[in-house]
Amino acid sequence: MPLSKEQVIDLARHMDALGAQNIMVMDISVQTDWGSYVLIASFSSGRQGLGLLAEACSWLRAHEAEIKVSDQDPENFWFVCDAGDVIIHFFKEDMRDYYSLETLWKEVQIIYP
Repeated sequence: MPLSKEQVIDLARHMDALGAQNIMVMDISVQTDWGSYVLIASFSSGRQGLGLLAEACSWLRAHEAEIKVSDQDPENFWFVCDAGDVIIHFFKEDMRDYYSLETLWKEVQIIYP
């Protein structure tokens, strides 16, 4: 079952409460047919990134989303959780600037913050 806009915003707030940084959620539904929302957030250490990934996956499972998860090596600087209509990217702070995923999406609505 696809997540609603309100549920995705709730997930972003949950990630914020857990210490995720610079959270942004974009509604990409007008530009793609493969997803509705992208959540991007930063973390400061691999351990924090893995914790955020685990919490996001747990939250999504509790909301009956089927998920696929990237490699979970704590040395990674980028973790991805694919829940179908919601894609979550957690970046180490400096790598988020380097990859700048936010710039890939033109004319999208920012729904969080």
